[in-house]
Order: sequence, then structure tokens, then C-alpha cells
Amino acid sequence: MPATGNPSKEASLQCNDSLYRFLPGVVNFCLAARERQRNNAIGTLGMLKLAAGRGSKKAQYAPGLMYFNGELVAADRPPGLAWLGLAAERSDRVYGAVFASAYGNATTAERQQAQTRYAALLPVYADAVAARRAQRRFDREIHELTRQEPYPSQLCSAGLTGGYPGQVPVCPSVSVAVALLNQVGDAYFEGWTVRVSVGALQPVRADAGSMPKQLPKDIPPD
Repeated sequence: MPATGNPSKEASLQCNDSLYRFLPGVVNFCLAARERQRNNAIGTLGMLKLAAGRGSKKAQYAPGLMYFNGELVAADRPPGLAWLGLAAERSDRVYGAVFASAYGNATTAERQQAQTRYAALLPVYADAVAARRAQRRFDREIHELTRQEPYPSQLCSAGLTGGYPGQVPVCPSVSVAVALLNQVGDAYFEGWTVRVSVGALQPVRADAGSMPKQLPKDIPPD
């Protein structure tokens, strides 16, 4: 049975609104955590889906557990299995193991229903659409930040400033800020490749490639 998990574990971190410009999925996942703490199922799922649409695998994993285990919502294993399959798309070992466990515990009928749900999610949430959309936005905003030379000497942005409580914040140079943003971006997109295969929803080995999927013909603009 998949382990219990929810986004509220990260709710102690301040939701960095200024990061929304670059990676809205990070902020929306944090807001989902806040709604989870309030036991607001509709708000939690709404924010998770917004983050999931920006390629956040954490935001695809969370509703998978919620539906499969009946956490905050009524248990409904087929959509839970579909979301867990999406979360495992990049062959993350943890997400892949949880998906394999859920798949192994599902009935044949549940697997068939999950495949239908999975196919319906792909045109919006598959990496070929969602991660690509998020990457385009990230690259565009980083370019906008750095395209004018000379760069502004400093960039004051929540989450990027230094110093100690009670002191005047220390704003890093743009070059340092961009390096920090790229670190966040690297972690966010870790494991994403554009190489895909076509097939049905099913568990894959930890060393296998991307989760099988059917790609939409058109990728909606950001």
C-alpha cells in the first residue's frame, strides 16, 4: 500500500510569491500545503492541479496518494493510480516504487479505469506539455531578467536575500540571484527528458526510461 504523504509537510516554509514569476508550480504547491492544513479538500486539489499543470511532480504525486488512500477525500483508486503514474513519469525511484505498489494492489478493473483516467490527464499534465510549458516560462523570465546590460547591481527578492532576522536584508547581485534561481530550476526539472515512448499505463523498472504515454499533437502556449 502506498505510504501516506501530503504537501502540508512543507507548509512551515513561507510561500515565496516572488518565485511565481519564474516557477509558479513551486508557489502553487506551497499554497496547496496551506489549504491542506486547513482541511480544505477543494482548495488543496485546486492548487495541486495548478502546480501539476506546470510540471510539478510533487503536485502530481500528492493527489495520487489522496485519492488512492482516501486522504482528505473519498477513496477513489483509479484516479489515484493515474496521478501516481504521472508522478513516476521521470523514473524517480520513490515515486516509481509507490506507483508500483499501488498498481500491484489494484484490481484488474481498477487498472483499466486508471488507464482511461491517465489518458485524459496526459494532454494537460504530461511532461511533454506541462514541463515544457514551465521550462519555456522559466527560460523567458530568466532571459528578461538578464537581457539588459549592464545588469542592475542587485536583485531584492524574497527567498534570495541574505542576512539575519532584524537586520537589513542583503540583496544579491543579479548574477548570484540567477545562479540561485537556476539551482531551484534544476531541482524542479530534474529527470525530465524529451525522449518518450508510447504505450499503456503500467509499472516500469527503476532503471527504465520515461513512463509510457501518448503525446498530444498540439502543445498549448504558455
